[in-house]
Amino acid sequence: MSNMSYCRFQNTAGDLQDCLHGLRDMIEGESLSRDELEAAKRLVGLCLEVVTDVSDAGGVDFMESFDNGSIGQRLEDAIDEMQEEAEGMEALDEQDDG
Repeated sequence: MSNMSYCRFQNTAGDLQDCLHGLRDMIEGESLSRDELEAAKRLVGLCLEVVTDVSDAGGVDFMESFDNGSIGQRLEDAIDEMQEEAEGMEALDEQDDG
């Protein structure tokens, strides 16, 4: 079942944290079923897409930021900027409708 749009990131963040623990357990020697292994591969690919999209949208040079250790903060800043832009667009839409 899909997450409701008002809580999808809240719910998914907890699930993603659980998956991270599962991947770390795998590093420690706990294997996954074939289906879970394929899903883990898809998940890692999606995570890369998320990071790439946020980097691109926020004008973040991913490799440079990664190399100097600032990537986490830079991506958080990019998400904040994306939110501000989205809120501005919503406000304009409301003005046009009202």
